[in-house]
Amino acid sequence: MIKVWTDGSCRANGTKDAIAAIGYVAVKDETELFRDGKLVDYTTNNEAEYSAIMNVLQRLVENKDELIWIYCDSALVVNQLNGAWKVKDDRMLFLRNMIQGFIYTQKFKEVRFTWIPREQNKIANDIAQALTEKRR
Repeated sequence: MIKVWTDGSCRANGTKDAIAAIGYVAVKDETELFRDGKLVDYTTNNEAEYSAIMNVLQRLVENKDELIWIYCDSALVVNQLNGAWKVKDDRMLFLRNMIQGFIYTQKFKEVRFTWIPREQNKIANDIAQALTEKRR
């Protein structure tokens, strides 16, 4: 099983001046596989959260035969990906469908999404926050 913690951060959320970044860390059998982050071209925190998950899945294609457990501190994104909440925004629907389509077309064995409190997502959060602060 591979455990992944993801986060998205956005300064000036929802404005033309928005600065968004993502952070994530992946671990398998107590060994860190990778830790990374980058600025992304989105204007809201929720879009950045989706982007972090998509980036992780792209990095994990070679591990698609394993259970991938993604932890995220966005209740909205986790519940939309799990189908528990409706997706009302067209941009969120596009991003959700892109992730679900990628999981399907790449034939991932199993991907699970779990909400966690921000306090349990410190590493991914710190990576994303540092990038948005640096860009300010």
